[in-house]
Amino acid sequence: MSSQNFDDARAFWAEMIPGDTISLLGKKQEIDAEINGLTLGDLSLVYANFGDCDVHIQSSESESNSLYLLLPMHGTGHCKHLGQEFELSTDQGLIRDMRRPLSATELQFATLGVSIPIDKLERHYRLMVENTASQIKLDFDCRLDLGSEAGRHLRNTMTFIANSFDGVMDGSGNAKIVDQFQDFLLTNTLLSLPNFNADIDRQLAKTVAVPHYVKRARDYIQAHADQSITIETLVEHAGCSYRTLQRAFGNVYDMAPMTYLKTVRLERAHEDLMNASHGETITDIATRWGFTHLSRFAKSYVKQYGVLPSETLRHRD
Repeated sequence: MSSQNFDDARAFWAEMIPGDTISLLGKKQEIDAEINGLTLGDLSLVYANFGDCDVHIQSSESESNSLYLLLPMHGTGHCKHLGQEFELSTDQGLIRDMRRPLSATELQFATLGVSIPIDKLERHYRLMVENTASQIKLDFDCRLDLGSEAGRHLRNTMTFIANSFDGVMDGSGNAKIVDQFQDFLLTNTLLSLPNFNADIDRQLAKTVAVPHYVKRARDYIQAHADQSITIETLVEHAGCSYRTLQRAFGNVYDMAPMTYLKTVRLERAHEDLMNASHGETITDIATRWGFTHLSRFAKSYVKQYGVLPSETLRHRD
């Protein structure tokens, strides 16, 4: 939707985010609204830009059992939610509990947001941490740190998804791609929750002892990821058959040894892209870590990090 009529924009927003009431701050402001929505399975991605004007958003309690993650793309704002009061900016977004009241001002704001059913997030949580409990408490701070690694990945993931539809956010596209994007968003959302990584650590602490031959293979991969590593090499350093190593690796890390090697190399490439010097290219870094086919490297990188290598390189420190 694109409109310079405030009543049209307000009505359209109310359809996108039921329960929200929008008002202009100031009588002589001119609105130039652009609102796009994209459905990804059970998730809804929303881009909103009200132009060079200031707006106030008010909502009351709702029966909507979902979270809404709001990422400012430009502009500033102020928010009151869940007993907290804080500023909104490109460095600090909002995890909004749609069941609870909200009051916010947005000054020349453009935002990218995603609505996620809480039960969908809980199911994904169980999948990630192998938690079978019927009741899960997802703790979260409504202030979303977009300067953290998890926050940057979340922003990059959402931006990548929006850009993948070439600006035509109409929900069409390949079902497999939609499922993959949905997984990206759910995983990155969980990574932003303070209790998630602690639960992963507790889960790992409860696992069976790692076999010594798995440790030897794992440590060799970590120390020699920049070198040629074959199945024969791993078997030699592990001191067992590859089938035994593969089965044990799967039990411990839920992946084969060579897949683990690829994951480690992607992690090292990611670190180098984040800290690349000016003039250093994606080809240089990919080749350094054994990726000679750039399109396959990019595909694997997106699968692991939710963004293209070029996006990481562009936003390096």
